Amino acid sequence: MELSRKVFANYVAWFKTPCSLGGRGQWLHWDNNRERSCKHNPDKIDPTTGLRDIASVHYPLIGPYDSVDPNVIEYHIMLAQAAGIDGFIVEWFGKDDARDVDKATLVLRDKIKEINSNYGTDFRLLLAWEDSYAGGNKEEAISTLEYAWKNYMSDQSVYVWDEKKKAPILLVFPYFTGPRRSFRPGELLSIIDRLKICPVFSYHFPQVNEEGGFLNVRGVESIYAWVIAHSWDGTEWGKSNLDLFYDFLKGNKKNMEFAIAGCYPGFDDVGVGACWICNPKNKKAHRFIKRDSRKCNTYDLTWKRFWQYIESFESDKDVPVPWMQIVTWNDWNEGTEIEPSIDRIGREGVDYGFGYGYEYLKKTKEHVRAFKGISETPDEALYIPHLIYNARIKAKKNRPLQDAEQKLTNAVTSFFSGRYKDALSIIQTV
Repeated sequence: MELSRKVFANYVAWFKTPCSLGGRGQWLHWDNNRERSCKHNPDKIDPTTGLRDIASVHYPLIGPYDSVDPNVIEYHIMLAQAAGIDGFIVEWFGKDDARDVDKATLVLRDKIKEINSNYGTDFRLLLAWEDSYAGGNKEEAISTLEYAWKNYMSDQSVYVWDEKKKAPILLVFPYFTGPRRSFRPGELLSIIDRLKICPVFSYHFPQVNEEGGFLNVRGVESIYAWVIAHSWDGTEWGKSNLDLFYDFLKGNKKNMEFAIAGCYPGFDDVGVGACWICNPKNKKAHRFIKRDSRKCNTYDLTWKRFWQYIESFESDKDVPVPWMQIVTWNDWNEGTEIEPSIDRIGREGVDYGFGYGYEYLKKTKEHVRAFKGISETPDEALYIPHLIYNARIKAKKNRPLQDAEQKLTNAVTSFFSGRYKDALSIIQTV
């Protein structure tokens, strides 16, 4: 894949349900089992709304799902393709992680490969490695990267490579505070020196400046932006952090192969009690970026700030940002998702927010069209993946599976061929 303009969406694959394939027979991340004071019980169903009690301010259109479910993954890929998104960047913790993220990512990899092969698409996968899960152990890090090479990065039909450098691209999401610690620049260099194939590393901003700067390390040739919430009342949408990111890019563009800008719809982790890093009893610990109603204003503002940066250059060739990362596709716990959601009535007298339907995917289509200079798919294309997902669930329960599966395969083929009316007609017969 050339370093032309691309749009990726950050993707979390840590959700589990009791019926998880090969899972643990329990809810994971939908229940927020990390903090008793803000724990949720998805087995509890509101008799008025029929919705489960989940750890999120919004509610998925398809309900709380399992990250290893191939039907869910197909639904996500189809939606993303319809919105013009080129691939998913998966938050990845290494092999044999406690949350089975790697297991789900392997299923995602296989599904992407299957769809690309069957329908001629070019959807892609990237990893964002949280290196702190290696526990500061260099041998563990080397083993993890060798595993990532063998199972993900070596497959150029699925994984994203920098064609100029002839190497795969790996994002790093570091932590330098708390119980886990990421590798310092000198430690990373000693790890890189022992790798047979060195990825092109892209580091989280502003952590890229830690300990003298990661851009001084061979192999680190990129940075990426992220959502950072500074206020507890939602009035600051992250402009100051994005300003720092783009200013840093201008001053360091000669040191980078490329960079990845960031946009986001908002941030609201009150659904998990604001307890990823905070005390939920402290109101001002709640990190919050208001979405600003159904107008998607924050999302537009982050895209607008990106365009201001692009337009500050005389030539497009001078801009070291060929990519945009949407933060996020489906982090329901932190309320940054653009995946379709439904209206949600506040429970126990508390207003937990509402859903946005397909509004953010419609906005994404508009921004992607302008950024990549491509034609925009009609809105009806966004609704088809949900219909196919529901039809697959219905087919398992009510009809002979073989007949239904063939019809749904035909519907998916029509969808990826851009024949949306044909896809809708076929779905109605399932």
